[in-house]
Amino acid sequence: METIVVYSSGKKPLNAYPRYIAASHPQGCCSTHMIQVGKIKKDERGFPFHYCRCQACGFTLRHFLPVVPPDQPPLIQTAPARPPKTARSGMTREGGQ
Repeated sequence: METIVVYSSGKKPLNAYPRYIAASHPQGCCSTHMIQVGKIKKDERGFPFHYCRCQACGFTLRHFLPVVPPDQPPLIQTAPARPPKTARSGMTREGGQ
C-alpha cells in the first residue's frame, strides 16, 4: 500500500505536501492533537480514508472510515433510554429492620 508518509526517528517531522516526514511512533499528545490532513481518499481496495497528523509531535497515520452500504442499517445502534429509577415507599429488606 503506497503512502505519502515517511516515518523517521532521525529526522524532524515535516509537513511538506505531498510527502510528510512523521515521527516513527505515536506519543501521549497524539490522542488529543490529531487533525485531518487533506481530503478523503480511497485505497486500492476502495476503502475510504484520510490522513491524521498530530499537531504537537508530527506523528501521521491513515485513518480508515467505516463503510456501510446504503441499504443496511448502521453498525452501531443506540439502546433506548431507560426510565429513571424511582424509590418505592413501604418496601423493606428481608431480615432487615
